[in-house]
Amino acid sequence: MKESKGVYSELMDDAEEQIDVWDALRNELVNGKTVFAPKAKVSGKKRKAKTSRQPLKKRRAQSDSDSADDDLEDEDFGDDESSDGSESTEEIGEPLTEETVSHKISEFKANKKRARQERSELDNKIKALGIEIKTKQVRNTQILSSPIGTS
Repeated sequence: MKESKGVYSELMDDAEEQIDVWDALRNELVNGKTVFAPKAKVSGKKRKAKTSRQPLKKRRAQSDSDSADDDLEDEDFGDDESSDGSESTEEIGEPLTEETVSHKISEFKANKKRARQERSELDNKIKALGIEIKTKQVRNTQILSSPIGTS
């Protein structure tokens, strides 16, 4: 459950970043500039999500040396992003309209809201299970410490 909670937190962070990107596009559009969809950044995020899941499982199984691995992954992703950055300057596709940008921002906000709700539900389940576990542990302790033959 905690892994799922982490996934929802990551989704919220990604949505927040996308909201910032699209807000900046809307500001440029309002200022009279022609803007295009940031396709290169979206694909970089997908790559990061795919590459970070597998090493995470391996790190947990192996040892506590995850801080060094995280630094390496961040550097690798930074290199990919900088090489993709040159692609994002190319104007590919149709120019965006203010309506399209506003719609995308609304989509990301809705995604973030759903992820926050799901994470909150998981938090509640985790808390409830924690209480249940403690209750059962207390009951087990009482059973083990009671004299034999009396219940």
